[in-house]
Amino acid sequence: MMLSVSLIGELLIESQFKMQRNAYLRNILDANGEEIYQDGTWQIIQTAPLLGPMGLKDGYKYRAQIIAGDI
Repeated sequence: MMLSVSLIGELLIESQFKMQRNAYLRNILDANGEEIYQDGTWQIIQTAPLLGPMGLKDGYKYRAQIIAGDI
């Protein structure tokens, strides 16, 4: 899973696994095992398939907004 965080706390996620829209994500850790936002909770608000160079599905991308935690 690849993650990036915007300045307003939104998560941008790329994953090989399906996740449910409106699902909650918590306890997200960086490569050192530290929480990226203390007590952060995000809700998935958008989802779309990732397409590879041959037009084949190559995973999924998501956008999640922070709804709790240190923002």
